[in-house]
Amino acid sequence: MKISVIIAVYGRYKHFYRCLEGVCNGKIKDLEIIVADDGSSGESLNNIKRIIKIFSGKFAIKHVWHEDKGFRKTLILNKAAKESTGELLVFLDCDVVPELDLLSKYIKYYNKFKTKYNRFFLTGDAVYIGQKISDLILGRRDISYFEAIEIIRKSFDLKTRLSLFYRYVKFFYYKHSGVKYPKGYGGNFAIGKDTFLSVNGFDNTFTMRGEDSDLFKRLVLSGAKRIPVNFSIKAYHLHHERGTEKKDVFDKKRRKRLKWSYYREHPEIIVASNGIREV
Repeated sequence: MKISVIIAVYGRYKHFYRCLEGVCNGKIKDLEIIVADDGSSGESLNNIKRIIKIFSGKFAIKHVWHEDKGFRKTLILNKAAKESTGELLVFLDCDVVPELDLLSKYIKYYNKFKTKYNRFFLTGDAVYIGQKISDLILGRRDISYFEAIEIIRKSFDLKTRLSLFYRYVKFFYYKHSGVKYPKGYGGNFAIGKDTFLSVNGFDNTFTMRGEDSDLFKRLVLSGAKRIPVNFSIKAYHLHHERGTEKKDVFDKKRRKRLKWSYYREHPEIIVASNGIREV
């Protein structure tokens, strides 16, 4: 089964290098990689193209780019997904370093659950890595992917391990309680292309962070099963500064838009009217 790995990127070419390095070092070889570039420019764009060239000898890598006109991540992801030819789509953000077996595990779970559910999606975990370790990994190209993963794992202190344990207990509860819990991290999830198309992909009108939660809620309310595999499918989220936004306006608008009640009051948005078909 061919899979398509879609990597969302905007400017952070050092993070992108580590993410692409992890994908290319994985165990799965029958895949295509599509870089969804939301308007990188200047030196960042040149470096992204150079990094793609470095790894293009291993895999077919497409670079899907559009001009920077603000946050249009949903649009560029839909453009990338439209270019895909795989049965399974794996979405990663450029700021995560995937574990070596991430793709093979997604395939395993996908094959397991597709005999049980007509439509479903899988959500993995993204473990935050602090600035000190992130800067070390990003600043030294001589550190291999395997060494970087080892450095990350050894950096987990007792507090971090307890925090992760609490998160997994919470995930376990939601998984087995029957509660609809579509929270997940858009920087690490997988979905059959047919299921993705059933809700018309991402909503192109969603021009703020939270596009992942929006997609997941629309999928769940459309009848798709959300399967959390946070326990076993991990990526490591490298530190970076947040983009500048008008926080007070953004948070108020996002909180209202992402409430369950909003979707129930507006069932017409479950299948996006402006999504991948309109790209």
